[in-house]
Amino acid sequence: MSGTRVLKTAVNDKDYTIEFKLKTPSVHVEGDYQVNGRILILNLDSVGKMSSTVENLEYRISCKANLKQVDGQYFFDLTSASSRIDKLGNFKIHFTNLFHGNKDLEESAHDLFNNNWREIFEIMRPAFAQTINTIVLNRYKKILSFVPANYFLDDLP
Repeated sequence: MSGTRVLKTAVNDKDYTIEFKLKTPSVHVEGDYQVNGRILILNLDSVGKMSSTVENLEYRISCKANLKQVDGQYFFDLTSASSRIDKLGNFKIHFTNLFHGNKDLEESAHDLFNNNWREIFEIMRPAFAQTINTIVLNRYKKILSFVPANYFLDDLP
């Protein structure tokens, strides 16, 4: 998620909810997959590796936080993150072993997936949102442990 730009930030001074609007040029995800079902017109039953790339992603993050006092200063301690994807420019996906090694069928399936990327992305949207939530919570929790909360809010206890 390198190259991410923060477009807007807001902090609610009552419940310490932090809202971010972000734009990321490219997100690349790799991992294992297991599928047993149907995607578009294809019946699938396989296990393997997958990789995907989302380009020009605009999204919102809402983080719940508590205030934590350390050495006389207050810091935000993030407790949860949720995301909403507003826009994306492109989505590409690749699976290995999709048809148990039949490369011709795999190539045809990848063409179908990547030519119909909007539909495929909608199917995978919940998994991407969960991935973003996990990454954001982990990274922002670390970052905000070094930046005093009074940099964001004037009126702290």
